[in-house]
Amino acid sequence: RDALTCHFAARAQALETPPLRAVETLRRGALSDRELMVLDLWARLPGAGPTLYQPGQVWEKQALSGTAYFVQQMLNALSVGSLYALIAVGYALIFSLLEIVNFAFGELAMVGSILAVIVILLLGGGGVDSAWVLLPAAVMAVLAYGGVLGAVIDRSVYRPLGRDSRLTPLVAAIGLALVVQNSVLLAQGARSKYLPPLIGGGWTLHLGESTVRFSFNQLTLMLLTLCVGIALHYSVQRTRFGRDLRACAADLIVLAGY
Repeated sequence: RDALTCHFAARAQALETPPLRAVETLRRGALSDRELMVLDLWARLPGAGPTLYQPGQVWEKQALSGTAYFVQQMLNALSVGSLYALIAVGYALIFSLLEIVNFAFGELAMVGSILAVIVILLLGGGGVDSAWVLLPAAVMAVLAYGGVLGAVIDRSVYRPLGRDSRLTPLVAAIGLALVVQNSVLLAQGARSKYLPPLIGGGWTLHLGESTVRFSFNQLTLMLLTLCVGIALHYSVQRTRFGRDLRACAADLIVLAGY
């Protein structure tokens, strides 16, 4: 029904195939960066995106020095560790209240991530191109999903099993994790889902002949983790909700009766 015209950068010596720079359709014209990213994701086209290469540019690999490598890996580890810390907060809340490890929590976080990707792609395909709109919309959608799915799982899986034994909910959590994993595998496939950075820019630090990069995306993730940790500590220690939560954790008999 349509035709694609692909534009490639100059062939670099280190690459077997030239990187893809842009794609035009016969009916719509040039694709946007986000549409090109989606096309690259599903069609497996060679290339690393339109912003990494320019016409005539030669791609070269440059090794980082020892100090620059250490600083870069520390920044990367802090950003990835912040993401893990957000998931660990959920584990901590559940275990502190019920003393049960919810093995399905990671799978539920994974489904929330896929939902966020779907929401951002749908809004982006509809013409919304602002990160200040896409990110809050994705967060609200995931929060709504988490509340509904959590209530459904509690009433259909955990509550019928009762709270007399800690082993039964533990085994049920393992089974729930397997069900969620395979359901997403059948619905979305096994390929990873990627999004272009919604918050562009960052800082570049020059250490000798090497450069260390720290993006605004990484900074946003670290600040979000810090704010969530502070808000959680305050709510648990200083609010009525936190006192009720700690009271239930201290008296499992009352919690089981509830």
